[in-house]
Amino acid sequence: MWSPCHASYPRLVLRSSGAPRPSPPSARPAPIDDIALTHGCRVNTLTHVSDEHTVTIDRDGLTDTPPILAARGVAKSYGGVHAVQDVTLEFPAGSVTALVGDNGAGKTTLIKMLSGVIQPDHGHLEVDGVPVRFADPATARAAGVETVYQDLALADHRDVAENLFMGRELVRGVGPLRVLDRRAMRRATEQALADLNVRIPSVGQQVRRLSGGQRQAIAIGRAVHWGSRVLIMDEPMAALGLQESGRVQDLVRRLAERGLTQLIVSHNLDHVFFLSTRIAVMRLGRLVAVRETARTDREEVVRLIAGLGQREPTAA
Repeated sequence: MWSPCHASYPRLVLRSSGAPRPSPPSARPAPIDDIALTHGCRVNTLTHVSDEHTVTIDRDGLTDTPPILAARGVAKSYGGVHAVQDVTLEFPAGSVTALVGDNGAGKTTLIKMLSGVIQPDHGHLEVDGVPVRFADPATARAAGVETVYQDLALADHRDVAENLFMGRELVRGVGPLRVLDRRAMRRATEQALADLNVRIPSVGQQVRRLSGGQRQAIAIGRAVHWGSRVLIMDEPMAALGLQESGRVQDLVRRLAERGLTQLIVSHNLDHVFFLSTRIAVMRLGRLVAVRETARTDREEVVRLIAGLGQREPTAA
């Protein structure tokens, strides 16, 4: 469902199979309870029109179910640099969205806002259709949004089980006489990795002795183990060899089959088309298009990334 909070944007046009509907007023944000969308409307295309930019999103078979996570008109600036401008993007349950764009397009800034590392200057986030504010990454994790960055955030000199439970260690004992329950953590780690079909020599092995693909799998497994509803991955196959990259891709596909909602940032279009169900294209801090992967091709995506045939955004 396109949230009722869209009333806060300059103008939204819904093109449906039925009669055209008037755009909602933009004078002020309307309370959620004041607006109701007509149930059963089959929307094929949704177009977000601002004074300077248009984003067309394929919305075939839209349902009433709100997306698990959504960004509504978010923006972030650093002095005179507009890193992200008026981005509205939602992540339906079970979807695998690939976020693509050239360097400096705003991808990293957007995922940092989605994961609570930074807060937007304007706009807001929603979880299950409810506006939220992630004050920090811990707040985002509590809402089920886990992020795996390129550096993986693993402690090289700790073993696999300690990394999986880092910051959430299991303890046994009473009062001040508590100690780490290493046996329980290792058992839980073995089970968690087995569920994901991740093979490593031993959960007691130091992470620094593992291959790049195994390290990536541990970082992903940690996010999934802690009840992630939305998994954000920043270049998960970067710097991996062909075989290691294939193992990570297999893991991402298995997670998709389990219905986990994923957002993958990638420059590799082969990976993008193999893994994703939707492709979101950013350029110069703006979201320029969202396409269903099955309904587009590499040529169109490259043209969108390069801005060919698109009007350049006017500097604010």
